[in-house]
Amino acid sequence: MLVLLPTLLFGQSKKFEFGFSLGNNGQLDKTLNDFYFWGHESAYLDDTQKNRASNLKYSASARFFFTDNISARLKLGKAIRKDYYITSTPQEYKDFDIYQSETNLSPSLCFSKTIDKLEIMTGLEIPLVVAGDFTLKENYREIPDSVTVTLDNFTKVTMDGGFIWGINNFIGVKYYFTNWFGIGTEINYGLLFANIGDKMKMESVSTIPIAATSTYEVDKKYKKTFFSAPEVSFGLFLRFGKNKDNSCPQFR
Repeated sequence: MLVLLPTLLFGQSKKFEFGFSLGNNGQLDKTLNDFYFWGHESAYLDDTQKNRASNLKYSASARFFFTDNISARLKLGKAIRKDYYITSTPQEYKDFDIYQSETNLSPSLCFSKTIDKLEIMTGLEIPLVVAGDFTLKENYREIPDSVTVTLDNFTKVTMDGGFIWGINNFIGVKYYFTNWFGIGTEINYGLLFANIGDKMKMESVSTIPIAATSTYEVDKKYKKTFFSAPEVSFGLFLRFGKNKDNSCPQFR
């Protein structure tokens, strides 16, 4: 058996797959939004505000096939929460600029079945996520007569990031138009452990009616074990490699 094992693992056609995908970051959005907010979560999300937001997750993956049905994958993902909200009336102006980045590195073991040009895949993944510091910047002005500014204030809130890890299951489907190019979709979900936050710091600077600065700092920590919501992604995939006879890789 020990003699046959290298042949079983490496005697098949060697293939490499590289992928680029776009997803909804669904596994982490709710947990991070529940913890990283100022005041209360709807304080800057009412109907009078104009906003633009970008919370998509971009991923790149590299996959190596031990056999036609067993492979290992390493996936690198990046999500940026960048929201900008504005509230404006003749007597008042307020805007919020929110930023936080998340980076994940996820090794996984994949099991797949290929039927003609269609591949169905599942497996186990270990997501390792670093959540960056959360920052919120607010500009606030009061203009009672629509002309004269009676209050002009800038506030910056910073909350420490943290680490999230766990174990995922995933299910994916890919369709290869040729033996090297295809498209696919994948759903990831699992059990995650979050250890985020440490300090929350706030600095407030006023220029009108008088110049003044105030700061304070409080503890704000969060530990949680939770089953995540599903994360859905769509991507493009490329395969490279050679068979033992140096021909192009083929599906079986």
